[in-house]
Order: sequence, then structure tokens, then C-alpha cells
Amino acid sequence: MKKIDNLIIGSGIGGLALGAEFTKNNLEFLIADKNQSIPKNLHNGIHYLHTDKLNLPFECELKEITSTEEIWNPRKDEFKKCAHLPEMVDYSIKVMGLRHPSSIMDPGSRPWKTFVPISNNMNDLLDSFENYIGAENFLWERKLIAIDAENKIATFDWNQREEKIQYENLITTAPLTVTAKLLNLEHPELKFQTLHITNYKTENIVANWLISLYISDDLFPVYRVTHLNNILSMESLKPLTEYEEHIIHYHLSRYFQYDTKTKETYSWESGRIWGISKEQRRKILEKVIEKDIIPIGRYGLWNGKLEMSATVEQAQIVVKSIKEIGGLENKYNKQNLINSLS
Repeated sequence: MKKIDNLIIGSGIGGLALGAEFTKNNLEFLIADKNQSIPKNLHNGIHYLHTDKLNLPFECELKEITSTEEIWNPRKDEFKKCAHLPEMVDYSIKVMGLRHPSSIMDPGSRPWKTFVPISNNMNDLLDSFENYIGAENFLWERKLIAIDAENKIATFDWNQREEKIQYENLITTAPLTVTAKLLNLEHPELKFQTLHITNYKTENIVANWLISLYISDDLFPVYRVTHLNNILSMESLKPLTEYEEHIIHYHLSRYFQYDTKTKETYSWESGRIWGISKEQRRKILEKVIEKDIIPIGRYGLWNGKLEMSATVEQAQIVVKSIKEIGGLENKYNKQNLINSLS
């Protein structure tokens, strides 16, 4: 049975940020992930940063980009720059199943800044993390199936056989529902909805523009269209049919030149999350940390509003806490972590 000081579940931005901090501090760790490799940015929609102050231990030059979020009304064939709150709430409930309206703003009027790598490709940030961490610190195709918190043993399904790893500290970015079930913890119902991503390559868009169009018509096949890095990424709550793809192309080809032959599709099982309050999340977090397990990130904490930069910051806080105190045995350390993560 393998033994490791620090075991990380998941190789998303949270797992990578943890790995980079452990590497920087010369601490032993492994990152286990159910995938064959790091899931790149466009597999689950287009992501970007809201700050360039990440305090990363490696060089990754970022640039600010011009961004716009508008709502497009296909019935009138126009971009609607001013959306009223009531119609957005109605849209959110009927189409996205969320409790809060989508953010709709005029071009350039967003109250926060948007950053991507200087290359205009978010995958380059992920590659920088991976190269800094080193291939020897990743375990691929490991699906977490059991946690023995008392003996600190994590069990994985690896090529249809079990693999056990003993750890001192377990940090997980897996969805909170997964962690709670593996620990047999009582928790409120956690809801998520699979998101379907359809990507095409574009030709005519300025490279340093991020464009997000929220579709106001609930009969339209997709609810959001985003463009970055010469990729037109469409998000829908079900796979698109060939007929729907033609309908979308009929409307969008007037604004985006894209080749339907470049189509790539992905599905994101926990693409949309909602259903519990901050107070409920904190109670689950307290139960999990009491078992010497630390969840971080948007899905680890079931916090749909958490930004990528905040997840990086959480990872740095966790590693600093482990380095200074050595683990979670100290109750004061546990309480500090609960306060900083909730």
C-alpha cells in the first residue's frame, strides 16, 4: 500500500494550485484524478481569471482582455444590451434552473477585470502548473470509491481493481456530495445538472475579446454562447441535434464565422450546481474537516460563485496551514481552516 503525506483528489485548478504550493514548499504529495490527463479548459466551457495577482511559484504572464456580456434575442435578431431583472429571473428559473439571474452587462461595463495568459489560451496556465508540478506527482485513472477516515486510507478504482493509499492529509476538490456520501455524512440534497458543451473554431474574432452571449429565448437550443481563443463554445442543457445545430448556425453565422466541420463535444456532469445555503455548506464543511479531510474549490465546497482565483488562494492557505502546523490534529488549525474556506 502506497503511503503519502499529502493526497490531493482532482487535477482541476484547485488540485493544480495545491500541487504547485506543495512543490514550492518541498512537501511530499500526489494528485489522483479519474481522468487520463488534465481536463483542459474548453472541455467544460470557457474560463478566465478576474485577477492577475495569483502569487504563483512559476512564471505565467497574464493580460487583461476586453470583455462583454450581452443577451441576444434571436426573435428580433439583435443583441440586447440592457436586460430587465424580472425577465432575467424568469429566464434563469425556466432555462438554467438557478436561483439568481445571469449577469448581463453592456460591453466594457463589467465591474471587474478579466485576465487570460498572454498567449490568449487558458490551457497554457494549466500546462504551466503541470510542468512545474512534474509528471511523477500525478496518478491518472484513479476514481475515489472509499475513504477510511479513521485509518486515513483512500481507496481508488484503478483499471477495475482496487488501489489503497494511506495519507496524513487528504485534500479534495471532488464535489461535496461525493465526499459527504463516502464519509456517510447526513447532508441536504445537493442538486446539479449536466452541462453539454459544443465547440467550433472561428475565424473572424479579435483575439483579445471575450464575448459571452446569454440567450433570452428559452426556446433557443443553447442558453449561452462564449467566444475566446478562436473557439465558439455553446452551453446547453441537453445534447444538440443536427437540426438544432443548423438553426444555431443560421442565426450565429451572421456574427461569427465558424466551420461546422470543426465541431467538438463534451459533457460536464456537475456543470450547474445549486441547492444549499452558505450555512448548510459550513455545517458539512465542519463535519468533513473534523475527519481530517479538507475540501476546497467551487465543487469541493459546493459554492457556485467561487472564482478560479479564489480557489488558488484557498490552496495556498491550506498548504501554508499544513506546513506551519503539520496537519489537522490541532483543533485551532481546523477552526481557522473552516473560517477561511467558508
